[in-house]
Amino acid sequence: MSDQCSRSTPSGMCNRPRVDGSAFCEKHSDEPARMRSYQLSSPELRSRFDHFARSDALETVRDEVILLRAMISDRLDLTRNEADRIAAFSVIHPAIVNLSKLVETLCKLEKSTHMVLSKEALQKLGDIIVTILIEELSQVEGYTDIVDRVAGRIAAAISESRNTD
Repeated sequence: MSDQCSRSTPSGMCNRPRVDGSAFCEKHSDEPARMRSYQLSSPELRSRFDHFARSDALETVRDEVILLRAMISDRLDLTRNEADRIAAFSVIHPAIVNLSKLVETLCKLEKSTHMVLSKEALQKLGDIIVTILIEELSQVEGYTDIVDRVAGRIAAAISESRNTD
């Protein structure tokens, strides 16, 4: 890979050196804005920031949920008796609240990126499939019986569908 910025400008390719971890120079990358917003002057912090910045939002939130669940489980595993569990509650409760917020955020992200369809969206999809079947089978004798049977099966499949863990 070239050490030159990959940005094409009206006067040709930019001739500035690219920023580490980016295909662009400081002027054309978002690196200065990221660095200013996080005040990352420490190379170790910058390295960690760059590592986490490579993840997309859904994977990051999903990973955070898994990590927080593991941390809660670890903390509970340290308890030896009822008194320990009660004492651990002050530490675990905020983590559970955060976990709940992360799960809610993950669900919103999945729906907003259309990775997960709502029941309404699935029902609309079922209606569209039935309309397609009617259009395609209208020349077949007895097509209404076929469409009715298929539509019933589609509706049942939608109403019984659940997300897997």
